[in-house]
Amino acid sequence: MEGTDGIKEFEEAQARLDALISAAARAEARAEEWSAAAFSGRADDGGITAVTDALGVLVRLEISPRSRRRLDATGLAHAILTAITAAEDAAAASRDALFADLLPASGGIAPDGPASAAEQGVEFTEVQ
Repeated sequence: MEGTDGIKEFEEAQARLDALISAAARAEARAEEWSAAAFSGRADDGGITAVTDALGVLVRLEISPRSRRRLDATGLAHAILTAITAAEDAAAASRDALFADLLPASGGIAPDGPASAAEQGVEFTEVQ
């Protein structure tokens, strides 16, 4: 009997290891998907658009001629910061949504691995 207990424990450990390897592969794919995404924020009725990468780093800022004419320096600065903050917040929210299930309350990797972005209802908007 003792030999079969050892074999059963080994098989259970192997199954857990296989599940962890599978979860790690899915997590890596999700991280790659997320890291390629871009996030935008807008202000001044869309006249100012900020685009960040997945880490929240500003990669593009567009200011319409209408916004440049209409806003004074202080208003323009405020609108630019509003757009950048919105883009940064979108990137952070996406990160939190995508990776929330990687570390459940117990602190370990979720047994079924991470859900895909689509399964969580997260949509990426590709910005040109």
